[in-house]
Amino acid sequence: MNTTMRRWITGVLVLFLAASLAWWGLGGARRSGTTEAGKTETVKESGGGAEGTTIMVYYFHGAARCVSCTLLEEYAKEAVEQAFSQELAAGKIHFLSVDVMEAENRHFLDDFALTTQSVILTEQRGDEILRWKNLDRIWNLLNDKPSYVTYVQESCRAFLEGRDG
Repeated sequence: MNTTMRRWITGVLVLFLAASLAWWGLGGARRSGTTEAGKTETVKESGGGAEGTTIMVYYFHGAARCVSCTLLEEYAKEAVEQAFSQELAAGKIHFLSVDVMEAENRHFLDDFALTTQSVILTEQRGDEILRWKNLDRIWNLLNDKPSYVTYVQESCRAFLEGRDG
């Protein structure tokens, strides 16, 4: 990617972040997290994996969402559902979309040093996060859906096996 394109993308992301923070600061942000279907959902404790641990695949976003941000979530959810249907059914892995502008979810901004929409993997026992990993290549792979899906699936698989994080 050339320097001009990088600067342009960086500028757009900075403007988006500034607009999101301004929106939130003015009280315009919605106060609820949403699932893909638009249903309100809050982050809940979950368990059901081996030794009482659960792998969470979080997609963190703000209240204002562009087409790219929606695709990031859609591709991540699709990747998890395609490759881990048994783990999802067994409660070993969960996918959750979280609006970090919701009051009870703002702590995630600091917990994971979030600056933009992100996919974060965690291994949890109850409320305790044992380890976590930021899938920081998602923005670079946005325009290559097969590579994006593969990246998320391979990262989740490694995380489930304890090889990464």
